[in-house]
Amino acid sequence: MAEKKKRKNLKGPGAAMAIFLVLIALGFFGVSAFNSEFAEDTANNTEQENLIAQIEAANEENDRLSTSVTSLLKEKENYSLAQNFDTKFINEMEEANKSIQAQAGYTEITGPGLLLELNDNSEAAAIAKEKDAETYDPELYIVHDTTLLYLINDLRPQAQAIAINGQRVLASTPIRCVGTVIMINQTRLAPPYQILVAGDKAQLMDTLENSESYNSLLDSQLIFTATPQDEMILPAYTGAVSHDYITINKDAAISE
Repeated sequence: MAEKKKRKNLKGPGAAMAIFLVLIALGFFGVSAFNSEFAEDTANNTEQENLIAQIEAANEENDRLSTSVTSLLKEKENYSLAQNFDTKFINEMEEANKSIQAQAGYTEITGPGLLLELNDNSEAAAIAKEKDAETYDPELYIVHDTTLLYLINDLRPQAQAIAINGQRVLASTPIRCVGTVIMINQTRLAPPYQILVAGDKAQLMDTLENSESYNSLLDSQLIFTATPQDEMILPAYTGAVSHDYITINKDAAISE
């Protein structure tokens, strides 16, 4: 009888409250589990997006590197083909360039030729002055710029290169007197003058002996000698080249 009464009490308000609390607890745990699962899914999605971004960036970098490698390989192939094809042409051009530079005076050259030595004659000048001071002319005993110019111009047709006291003489080289010295390539030179003339020494000597400047030097009061040389070293021209009055015509056709 007592047992039946006890079961009856479970159906009262207390039982309802207990059930209500149980339902609330279950709902709380359900929401917590949902929030936890949602947070975990969100974190997984963010990580996945980061990985995707990294993969895409790596793919882009790989594509860029692949393109660069392909381009470099193509350039190497083109260069190799061009090099193999143009080696002979390049060698010929280099030799031609060396020859042009040598002829223009921009390289040191070695070869046979004439050594001309020209100097003032101070001893003869002193004797002449002492002998007759009134008729003494000091200009007759010193080397002038015109003396060098006439001598060089007479030898140019047979000369392959000319140098005076270490100064390479070009077609445009100015030679002029400045006081008691002669200026060549903007460099002041004083006597004695050593003139190196490269070329066939026999032809040069023949040209010299048949020139007006040679005969004039023999009749002058100056000290002058001409000696054939088997080998001489002529320095390269190192000065500036002036193009104040000329321009290069870029439209000019190059004819063979």
